[in-house]
This record gives sequence, C-alpha cells and structure tokens, in this order.
Amino acid sequence: RFQECPIRGQCAFGGNDPIGCESCTGNVNEGESIQAEGAIGFDDGSLSVLAGSNILWLAHSYPILAVSSSGVASAGAVWSNMLGRVSGCYRGIAGGGDVLGMDSDPDNYGIYEADGIPDGWQVRWFGTSIESVFYEMMSR
Repeated sequence: RFQECPIRGQCAFGGNDPIGCESCTGNVNEGESIQAEGAIGFDDGSLSVLAGSNILWLAHSYPILAVSSSGVASAGAVWSNMLGRVSGCYRGIAGGGDVLGMDSDPDNYGIYEADGIPDGWQVRWFGTSIESVFYEMMSR
C-alpha cells in the first residue's frame, strides 16, 4: 500500500516518505550538482529503483536551488554546511531525501563574497542581508 498525494496533480512533501531518494542523499559542494534517483518501497520490504527522469522533482529547501526534469539537483552558495531537501512525486506518491550543501568556499556567500573574511564569521556577527549589516553598523 502506498501513501497517495492528498491533492490530485500536486505532491505533499514530508511525513513518512514512501519514495526515498537513493543517490541524492549525501553531500554536494556549493555551486555544484548531484544526480537524484528515487526508489519506491513496497509493503513486503522490497525496493524498485526509479530513473530520475520518471519523477516530478522539487527543490524543497535551500541550498538546493533547482532540480532538473532528469533529477539533477543544483546547490547554491552557503555560509556554512547546510541541510537541504530534494522532494519528488511518482504516480501520486511523494517522498524525498536530505542533501548536505557543503561550504567548500569560505568566501563566496552573498554580500560577503570575495572580501577576504570568512562568510560564516560575518553571518554570525552581521546576519545574511544588507539590511542587517547596515543596522549593525549604524547601531555602533
């Protein structure tokens, strides 16, 4: 028995995942991609591997920016290692897997890019937006 997506034509992501991401569960360096493939589990404990192109994919959370129709998930820049989620739907059955976006370049995140200071330190002290940096500077 499978858990059906509650709304026809859409997938609800979360809960107990009847589809698990096979090779997408793992690590990906920021700015790089990883191939996602799914496997569907049956009541008897058996699995059937699905081709990435047979699944409707969704980049569920940052740092995953997008997932192509063939299941290639692209990661964005991060200021520290960050867990993202790739979700998918196959014939009305939803599921997904977690992907760790690795901070492989310590000086490439947003407004702090290429300034010679580690992004993680700047984000911890000043936040992630220009507004938070401006506020911090003006409050001194």
